[in-house]
Amino acid sequence: MKAKDFRKIARQNLEGKWGKAVLIGIVYLIVIWLIGFTMALFSTTPLAILGTILYLLILPPLSFSLAVQYLKLYNGEPIKIFSFIDWSTTNFGKSWKVALHIVKKLIAPIILIVVFAFLAVFSTTAGIVSVIANGPSLSDSILAMGFATIGWIGYTISAIWGVVKAYFYILTPYLLEENKDLTAKEIVNKSQELMKGHRWKLFCLALSFIGWFILSAFTFGIGLLFVIPYMQMAFVAFYKEKAGLLTDEQKQD
Repeated sequence: MKAKDFRKIARQNLEGKWGKAVLIGIVYLIVIWLIGFTMALFSTTPLAILGTILYLLILPPLSFSLAVQYLKLYNGEPIKIFSFIDWSTTNFGKSWKVALHIVKKLIAPIILIVVFAFLAVFSTTAGIVSVIANGPSLSDSILAMGFATIGWIGYTISAIWGVVKAYFYILTPYLLEENKDLTAKEIVNKSQELMKGHRWKLFCLALSFIGWFILSAFTFGIGLLFVIPYMQMAFVAFYKEKAGLLTDEQKQD
């Protein structure tokens, strides 16, 4: 199946559900904005660190919950506008276990990203400070520029590697919801198994929405309220196909 097939299935499943699909996205964005706004209010107080920790704690369950709501909408299950909050609370522990297993799988690129970012920033800063303090020095400038270049190139390659590897685990929210009997580790491994040989196809599916995102810019972002549900439902269709859950009729339509 191609990107256009998944988009077609998404549109079919959004018929009569666009209102709820858009509202889910709006409420989710409002909740995220309120959390960010609250953190900004306390950013200059001792509570800033506590707020950051709390935000990081709720981020994995909230991130998973949005994908799950569109999965439920696709399945025709009854959901409410604030269902993602209930889901986040109920599945808080397991969501974090899944997230930690994903981080464990991505630990190598994460470490390299941090190391090369530090090298790039440190070398660039050291070069600037050296010029200000001691004046232009060809040898010092070449040395600093060399390390900075290595740092930025290494950072870019590591970041790309991390993103490419992260595509293995995009299906985890759906597997988490529909496979209650699986452990967090099994969910992560199953997502990796389903995505083997299919990461490029999912990337192409995501890329196929680029035109809609560009058009949304001309609506001051309002169009995104419709593009995001459309994209989310296409991702659900992709998951269903890879998990062998699409009917023959849906594949042929």
